[in-house]
Amino acid sequence: MYSTFQQLKSIVAFTLLFLAAGSSSAVFSEDSERGLTPYVSFGTSSNTLGQIYKLDPSLGYKFSEHFKVSAGIPIYFINPSTSSTDAGFSPKNGLGNAYTALQFAASGSSTYFSSTLRGSAPTGNTEQGFSTGRVTVDWTNYLEGTIGRFTPFGNVGFANSVSDTHFFSRPFSSLGFASQFEGGATYRVSPLVALGSSAYVVVPGGDQKVYSKLIRHGNPNTTTGTGNGGGNGGGRGQAKKGAFETESVVVGEAAAADVKDHGVSVWLDFLPFSYGSFQVGYSRSLRFAYDTVFFTVGLNPAKLIRRAHQP
Repeated sequence: MYSTFQQLKSIVAFTLLFLAAGSSSAVFSEDSERGLTPYVSFGTSSNTLGQIYKLDPSLGYKFSEHFKVSAGIPIYFINPSTSSTDAGFSPKNGLGNAYTALQFAASGSSTYFSSTLRGSAPTGNTEQGFSTGRVTVDWTNYLEGTIGRFTPFGNVGFANSVSDTHFFSRPFSSLGFASQFEGGATYRVSPLVALGSSAYVVVPGGDQKVYSKLIRHGNPNTTTGTGNGGGNGGGRGQAKKGAFETESVVVGEAAAADVKDHGVSVWLDFLPFSYGSFQVGYSRSLRFAYDTVFFTVGLNPAKLIRRAHQP
């Protein structure tokens, strides 16, 4: 455990220094101007299975107020709970899939729309569940409209892999077509604080293959196969247990059952600085009865440096 957190601290420090060094000599991007847009986020998802930490540094370039391209690579740190370790889960850390995203955005006086096409290369380790070993593509469309302090929003995505959300990191990587839908609203409590809630649905389509981030490939206590996708999760009553909890690689109907999901989320956003944000919340998978607590910290090094140089 100690060595893992020491590695985490070192990687976080290196990432911040790298982005800051790049930003110090770059042309910064204002909200409606061209320029580089470095960003780094760090978050964790915690439930009965354990904790998944994710560091996601990226560097983008804004061509105009409408078009932006970015690239990055996530770094994962998996820390199973005691009960999960007894069940055969193992701690691990490593790189995820490097990605490039092209975004189109447009905004009005009270509306905002964005469409993002994101492609990922198979740079992650498949044996650890950080990649499927294939190129993945994700197309996501987001729309919001503000009415007073309320901002209803909707999110629709189509991909050949179920991606992580800004709420939590999934305990597996998947390969196969899937549609993702989310709808909700935020309420601006003050200029610095907002409350939010949403409901989500993930619908798989066609053949699926799932690589568990919890079960190491080749673990003698586990198997690789079609899985049964059944059973009861420990401490989760009659909830459905995911096949990714017992097998390192799952295909067929069990894999589709793992990908299929629906649930609700609530969160609190803090925006104390123009260069950073903090989000904490709770997400409930109704299908698997996962109660996940999450938090995410985001930082724009360019804005931080610009703020530091202001008189």
